[in-house]
Amino acid sequence: MKKVIILLIISNFLAVTAIYAQSDTTFRKTGFSFGALPAIAYDNDLGFEYGVLTNLYWYGDGSTYPRYNHSLYLEASRYVAGTYLLRSYFDSHTLIPGVRTTADITWFNDLTCDFTGFNGAESFYRKAFTDEDNDQYKSTIFYKHKRDMRRILLNIRSNSDSK
Repeated sequence: MKKVIILLIISNFLAVTAIYAQSDTTFRKTGFSFGALPAIAYDNDLGFEYGVLTNLYWYGDGSTYPRYNHSLYLEASRYVAGTYLLRSYFDSHTLIPGVRTTADITWFNDLTCDFTGFNGAESFYRKAFTDEDNDQYKSTIFYKHKRDMRRILLNIRSNSDSK
């Protein structure tokens, strides 16, 4: 009886596999598509983070699917303490034929950027300054500093896999 059940299971598996192998399962996404998510986090020093991020895709006629023709990533988020991030990132395989183009514009204001000093491992660092249970405690953000960064990047490179 066990042999018959095993034989039935295998034959059903082979039949289903053969049916799916014969059917056309080609899927091509065309045109515009997007995804959006909330940005939510919590940090002890900065508080609650809120924002949104989205990724917009353009597939064109779908001939290169699953690879998109153009992608635009947008993000805006802020902590209640004041740190914020504004970012837009563009990626394209087809803007210039045979060339991959990426552009990134970012404005990042970080109120608690890590900094333990210059000169790497030779820098003076005392863990007691950030340990609340120690007598030498100064602050949890003693080894931090404010960083206000604005960045614009443009990368253009040969796209050997653009076929």
